[in-house]
Amino acid sequence: MKNNKNIITPRVSKAIDIFLDALNEGTLKAGRCSTCAVGNLVRAGMLLEGKDIAGGYCKDTVAVTVDGRNVSNRDWRWLFLTSYFSIGTRILTEPVQSNGQNSTDEEIRRGRIAISFTDFTEEELSKIENVFEVSISRDNKTEVQALAAVVDLMLTFDDITSTSSEACFVNRVKKNVFPIQ
Repeated sequence: MKNNKNIITPRVSKAIDIFLDALNEGTLKAGRCSTCAVGNLVRAGMLLEGKDIAGGYCKDTVAVTVDGRNVSNRDWRWLFLTSYFSIGTRILTEPVQSNGQNSTDEEIRRGRIAISFTDFTEEELSKIENVFEVSISRDNKTEVQALAAVVDLMLTFDDITSTSSEACFVNRVKKNVFPIQ
């Protein structure tokens, strides 16, 4: 989606609200598929849809039933993930499970259903995942700083050049969540 007016698009604004809610609710944590930036985007989409909520495995996991399949907000991990090795960080761009085996067709279907609850493409979500996890795990940033990097990335998806994460995210965090030190 191209943005000729250089204003924040509804999907970026919605994502910022989701991230602020996750910070307030304590459901934002790196390294867990249900609580990272992507997991929170998927979870919020599932809750907004309200489609056959089947309950979750824990407080931060939501599952829905779609076409007879139980799909959770962590099933996106069958499509992509950020994996850490002693040589640094790299993103795995083909369908891979956490244990490195190829994902099954059914897992890939569930992953695609899960991300369909967001306003972002698979490629965009894989970039969001990578920026969030790398910012925290490799660059030792706080969750707020990692989300600011994610917001800067999301602004590029829609060619938004008139603002930055400082203006549209960090200042709201300072006002509404907690002071940044």
